[in-house]
Amino acid sequence: MMIEAIVTSLIIGVTGLVILLSGRFVKRNMLFSVYVPDNYRKEAEVRDIIKQFRVQVITAAVLSAMVNFIVMLSAGHTAVIILMMLLNLLLIIDVLLYRNANEKMKALKERDDWMVGVKMLRTANTAARDDLALLPWQIYLIPFALLTLSVIYTALNYSHIPDRIAVHWNINNEADRWEDKSIGTVFYSGLLGYGILLLLIAVNSAISCFPMMLNPAAKEASQQYESSVRRNNSYLMFIIAVVVSLMFSFILVQPLLFPPGYMPGYVMLVMIAGMIIPIVLSIIYQFRADKKYRETAAVVDKAPYHDDSNYKWGLFYYNKQDSSVWVPKVSQFGMTMNFARPEALLISAVILIVTLLPIILLFIFG
Repeated sequence: MMIEAIVTSLIIGVTGLVILLSGRFVKRNMLFSVYVPDNYRKEAEVRDIIKQFRVQVITAAVLSAMVNFIVMLSAGHTAVIILMMLLNLLLIIDVLLYRNANEKMKALKERDDWMVGVKMLRTANTAARDDLALLPWQIYLIPFALLTLSVIYTALNYSHIPDRIAVHWNINNEADRWEDKSIGTVFYSGLLGYGILLLLIAVNSAISCFPMMLNPAAKEASQQYESSVRRNNSYLMFIIAVVVSLMFSFILVQPLLFPPGYMPGYVMLVMIAGMIIPIVLSIIYQFRADKKYRETAAVVDKAPYHDDSNYKWGLFYYNKQDSSVWVPKVSQFGMTMNFARPEALLISAVILIVTLLPIILLFIFG
């Protein structure tokens, strides 16, 4: 449990800190979704709002990680449910902190009348959403049905489940935690599976709600790019939903199909492959779409982040002549880093260390 406590606490901590890298916070002239002219960015009150936001977010992330660490060591099979509750609570807290900073920034902007003499022009094309062709939410009835069949099968054969069941297996597929049979221990994996499926449905539905930031200089190419990438993400969410439903279905019926504590060696490999292969294929598709769009947009749009020669391996933006640490993504939604800047390398190193640390700990502690 020590390894799980460390790994899940790191996940919670990093999740809480991700908002510090939000595109709407780091993008030039945009602070907490409020446009801030250059001559106001370094004012003391503006910097105080930024500093207070950062301190509050870091504090919330650290405290949540500490609470999770303690809970994971003592809560038994309910630790997973508490982990999900902590993650959702932390996200809500971060949103409220962001909202508070947004309101303070807007109040400061109105008080000092920042926009005197500043003109801004924005355009939108909502018709582009009609051609997205995303997967409908109804298709998620398939993984829901798979999980529900497993729940029903387990319920009908509940009397045949042993009095002691394994609820956790280590990396060697050996049962290392047992619980007495109860409604909670038998069906909690199904409840968790339903929760994850509902989350994936929400993410899939939200894809169509994101604003389409079309490039006026290459409108048709950017619209095709936006549509193809969103479809790619939509399909990926559905594949993950199917894999998740199969995984939790197997956990549900495992006590009925195999001897107590036994877990076939192929199960872990199949689950990992089912998750990693679709994600890798989706990333490859994304990279190819990025490259194709950059080549098209670079003809008419001379922004440096559209120049394919400014990308290493076709993946990483690298431009010594660009002083920006953060630049718009090819999709123009969100940000990516300029790896020619030392600050970007430092941020990447921290992310890499946090990502690899759980794996290193697994090898150290076995």
